[in-house]
Amino acid sequence: MEENLESIEGYVDHIIYRNADNGYTVLVLVCNEEEETCVGVFSDIAEGENIKAKGSYTEHPTYGRQFQVKSFEEKAPQDEVAIERYSGIRGDQRDRNCLSGKDCAKIQGRYLPYH
Repeated sequence: MEENLESIEGYVDHIIYRNADNGYTVLVLVCNEEEETCVGVFSDIAEGENIKAKGSYTEHPTYGRQFQVKSFEEKAPQDEVAIERYSGIRGDQRDRNCLSGKDCAKIQGRYLPYH
């Protein structure tokens, strides 16, 4: 029987908990300027990444409303702010409007593998 899964999309603001042995992760995803607590197994994820997650909302007895992620896919940064967030550029660097060579290589390697 197929589950009715919801989809949410945003960027990983911060990771609250991560089990290195099995990948179980609790993270905060910012979707449309709202924070959503997401839980699930994430093979490899980092703060600043843009993702689209499929799953369902649950109510944890201690921690409240959470989005239980069944699957997710990484999304390429869509604008300058998203690229800066993904590459970890700080505000003072943003003012100089620059990306270091290592930042460009990180973005190209992930989103432009044949570049």
